[in-house]
Amino acid sequence: TGKFVFDASPTLTGTPLTSAPSDNTATTQIATTAFAKSQDAVLAREPNQGVAMTASTSVGGIAVADDDDIDFGTGNFTISFKGLVPDWTPSANVVLAQKHDGSNGWILYLLTTGYFRLTINSTNYDSTAANSFTNGTTHDIVADVTRETASVAGSVVFYTDGVQLGNSVTITAGSPTTVSNAVSLYVMGTSSTRSEGTVFRFSPFNRALTAAEVLDLYRNGI
Repeated sequence: TGKFVFDASPTLTGTPLTSAPSDNTATTQIATTAFAKSQDAVLAREPNQGVAMTASTSVGGIAVADDDDIDFGTGNFTISFKGLVPDWTPSANVVLAQKHDGSNGWILYLLTTGYFRLTINSTNYDSTAANSFTNGTTHDIVADVTRETASVAGSVVFYTDGVQLGNSVTITAGSPTTVSNAVSLYVMGTSSTRSEGTVFRFSPFNRALTAAEVLDLYRNGI
């Protein structure tokens, strides 16, 4: 067997070729121009403009009027939020989005511990791991809900930036109660308070997304 010995910084001539890394690769692997171009295309699909808001105790968040399309009944659903907050381990819980009338509906929180919480009607489901975000950076938060049946438990799965955060959280088997109501949807706050931050995208889905769909949503947008 022989050995190849290279200079510390070899100069290649012609057009050196190598295989292109797969999309979203983040290693020390050499990147090709094809890879760089493909990532430009991925980034171009997702809007980079958002709505920036300051905190308020007298003004609500972004309001979306009630509609049958955003009432999930007793079915599966997914809540997807893309945005940034100044502090990802805040001094007080932050409401990222909600559609809740005090009895029925859901609320997506960022907790003071850096964990996430989805409240379904009156029951809280907390992520089993905290985020590790740098303050002031933009992230994609997803709560994916498979509703229980009379004999089979359901689950809430949290994702951050396309990757599952911790373990799935069990919804005890039983007859699921409706989350429908007649109130507005609010993003980055409630009807009377507004959280500080920037919203780039909010997407409710009337089904549970697959892990592959959550990753695609993070990478490619709607």
